[in-house]
Amino acid sequence: DEGRGEDASRYFEESLTILLQLVEAEPKRAAFRRDLAALYMNISESVGIRHRKRYLRLVLDTLRPIRDRGVKDKRVEELWQMASEALGKGR
Repeated sequence: DEGRGEDASRYFEESLTILLQLVEAEPKRAAFRRDLAALYMNISESVGIRHRKRYLRLVLDTLRPIRDRGVKDKRVEELWQMASEALGKGR
């Protein structure tokens, strides 16, 4: 159903916008960065190969400040590892 696809796209765009605003407003808040990185990971899995690396790099760029501060978070480490491995394999 085309209407549902449009609704999903709009919801997705709104989610991305909100997460970007939250990270900008509170750049040290690990939960916001983790959620944004997870969204980028999801995008990387749904776009063509040409755009995949861009989103995988965004995952790493989003998580790097958390890791540099030494914040321990299992999901952050999982996302970091998935993105790093995917980039290392040239996927």
